[in-house]
Amino acid sequence: TGLTDIYVNLPERKNVTLQLYSLNGQLVNTLISGMQDAGWQHVSFDASALNGGMYFYTLVTDDVRLVKKMSVLK
Repeated sequence: TGLTDIYVNLPERKNVTLQLYSLNGQLVNTLISGMQDAGWQHVSFDASALNGGMYFYTLVTDDVRLVKKMSVLK
């Protein structure tokens, strides 16, 4: 299967955007967009349609912007 999991721990209820980008900066998918409760949030998505290679995902709230790398292996 191509299921991929991303876990996010929020210290308080926040407006969150979690997006997946290709290596060249093209938006591939928006995984979360909206208010999320405090605590661990789990996002599962099917990456089987993606080409193998490096991707980036960004987590943006009102006061935080995180960028992490992700590899898709085929």
